[in-house]
Amino acid sequence: MVRRPRDFDAGEVPLAVNCELVSTYDLACPMCYTTTEEFKTAVAGSQRMIPWPIARAIIDEAAELGVPFLALSWRGESTFYRWRDGKETITFPDVLAYARTRGILEIMSLTHGQRIDEAIVDAAPNWISVSMDGIHENYDKIRSPVKKRDGNKSPFTMVV
Repeated sequence: MVRRPRDFDAGEVPLAVNCELVSTYDLACPMCYTTTEEFKTAVAGSQRMIPWPIARAIIDEAAELGVPFLALSWRGESTFYRWRDGKETITFPDVLAYARTRGILEIMSLTHGQRIDEAIVDAAPNWISVSMDGIHENYDKIRSPVKKRDGNKSPFTMVV
């Protein structure tokens, strides 16, 4: 796998697949374009979460092809993922665990870090990237909606 990028060899199978599970976000960070009306209407439209049958099909196809890397985020907050189909509810940890059972070598996601819990950790992703826009007071100023939501706790302290 190291040889392909080095040799500019596209290969028969992609080295990575991005699957944006969620295209919405719960914070209003001033630098983020996902909070703009243009994004909300033009990019995200009315569908904010990819239906589980489609996400599962993407994971299955990546696994069958032998794609080694799966990213389950892009712009939205993947920890929000909930798909209810009749009696079954699929959550973000379920998606991570499913990708693991399908043999995907590396599974990653990006998050603001406020909703990481034991279920996500137990699902064994290889990488969880946390957006950090500064430290202490600077981070808290940018992530202030979390502070208001969680009883005036410091968002920076919560993530750390």
